[in-house]
Amino acid sequence: MRTFQQKEDHDHPFRNGVGFKDLTRLYEFDRRLRLLVIDAIERVEVAVRSRISDHMGPLHGGHWYLNARLFQHSYDHKRLLETIGVKQDKAKRDYERECERIDRLQTSDPRKHQLKRQRARESYARHYPVNYDSPSLMPGWAMLEELTLGDLSHLFKGLAKDADKKAIARHLGLPAPLLLSWMHTLTTIRNLCAHHARCGIGNSVYVLNCPKGPRFPGLSHWFRKVIIQGSTRCFAFSAISRAG
Repeated sequence: MRTFQQKEDHDHPFRNGVGFKDLTRLYEFDRRLRLLVIDAIERVEVAVRSRISDHMGPLHGGHWYLNARLFQHSYDHKRLLETIGVKQDKAKRDYERECERIDRLQTSDPRKHQLKRQRARESYARHYPVNYDSPSLMPGWAMLEELTLGDLSHLFKGLAKDADKKAIARHLGLPAPLLLSWMHTLTTIRNLCAHHARCGIGNSVYVLNCPKGPRFPGLSHWFRKVIIQGSTRCFAFSAISRAG
């Protein structure tokens, strides 16, 4: 409602001519915008996960993330392992409880065995500890599926070797610092959308690294437009979406 109120007045009355329909139309616009934005960000998230996995796995081994030397000293590697361990333990406990319920069913033993196998395959977080015990944590490609976009952004930033970052970003057609900046911004915008915050209306500013050079002629134009018009959250995402 603040968009339609008289900010200069202490009582914040509505401006003349504003009706309830104006409020509902704005709400509906923002709801649809959030759905479009989060749909686009999900595609970016999947692409980044895939590129990190496709690069780090073949080069450093299937359980590459267990090696602390692949991360910077400032990266909280212990927290990463604890996060995956907690998710894996919870998934295994859930599976064990389901197995207990299946054992109480009035059905044949082969049917019970079949149901347990189906439940074990519902997620790799439960499939791995049920079937393997060394290493104790799931492989890298499965680990990445358990991370939030924010965790993924921190993991990419925390990689020790610039060569790994550059190779991952290069597969996405971007310099590594640009990819890191955009992932950080997309995390913030995604959280706004996920928690039903205003996406299209507001004055929050999110700083993005601007692409330079002949590789991004069209994108640089959109970033200049963003700066001129105030770098609101909507314009920031508009500039990112043009890169896709």
